[in-house]
Parts: sequence; C-alpha cells; structure tokens
Amino acid sequence: MQQLLHIEYNSGIPVYKQLINLIITAVNNEQLLIGEKLPPLRKLAEQLDINVNTVAKVYKELELKGVVKSYAGKGCFILKPETQRLSTKDKSKHIERLYNNLLSEAKSFSITDDDVKNFILGRL
Repeated sequence: MQQLLHIEYNSGIPVYKQLINLIITAVNNEQLLIGEKLPPLRKLAEQLDINVNTVAKVYKELELKGVVKSYAGKGCFILKPETQRLSTKDKSKHIERLYNNLLSEAKSFSITDDDVKNFILGRL
C-alpha cells in the first residue's frame, strides 16, 4: 500500500487531505479493492513518517465519506464503490477546488491561467 501513497510534504496541501485523496483515487482505480483492509493506524503513520493522529483523522474522514468502514478491534475496510458516488454538486465543488489549486501552483512557476486552460483543452 505504501507505494500507492506518495505524500508531497512541501506541496502546500495538508498531508491528511493528500492521504484522503490518494486512498480514494486508489479505490476508484481498483488499486485498493472492496473488502481490503487498510493498514493499522500506527503502521501507516510509521510507513509515511506522519503522526498517528493524522492517520486517525484520515480514516475518520474516509468513513464519513462512505469510502471505508471501521470495525472495533478488526480494522478499517474498503466499501463497495456505489457507496462512494459523489453528487453532481459535490463533484463540481471538488473540481473547482482542484482547478483553483492547479492555477495557484501554476502561478508559482510563472504559468498563466491561459496556458493551463489551453493545456487542458488540448487533452480533450
């Protein structure tokens, strides 16, 4: 699992948000399968060199989003994909946030909004 989770410590995006997004992406790409058990909190924290409370926060957020289910004493398990579907409103909200983050980071490399838009349009 560690190879799926590459944290960018200097990206400006909080580690817990990165980890949530990485796990959701791995589930959507079927790199993490339904019923698969996530590593224990302490083990994942140690592997990623982050605080165990950060991992606990991630697992709690993932459970609130319906991505995983925690069972006391047994662990945290991936749920069926249909329980993870986002509403159109939530998708739009996430896309807008991602796009704004992209534009913000691009500016730090002197890449203009138009450069980004043209790149995206060229990919469609």
